[in-house]
Amino acid sequence: MWERPGQVPLLLRDYWRTGIGAMARGIDAARKDRIDHVLTAIEAPVLIVRGPHDHISPRRWADNLAAASQHGQAETLSAGAHMLPFTHPDALAARIDALLTVAAATPRS
Repeated sequence: MWERPGQVPLLLRDYWRTGIGAMARGIDAARKDRIDHVLTAIEAPVLIVRGPHDHISPRRWADNLAAASQHGQAETLSAGAHMLPFTHPDALAARIDALLTVAAATPRS
């Protein structure tokens, strides 16, 4: 509902090509993946970004993921849902650029 309607044909085409079995296996693997455990070992800045209407990645989940990282941040953009790279690429890129600019200016110990 909160994604752009023009995405629907693209998503349907991708889902059709992938197949229901592969989609189910992918969703199951993602559900079992403990990304929070992986993030504890990452020393680089980590940015978790979601849209305000993202029901796949709730704010609390994003905050918990960011907290699992040594240098994690969670942010909710002002618009969008889960497909931010497709629906709001400029806002997402600006946020990533800001993170990288700060990271480049921060001395490493």
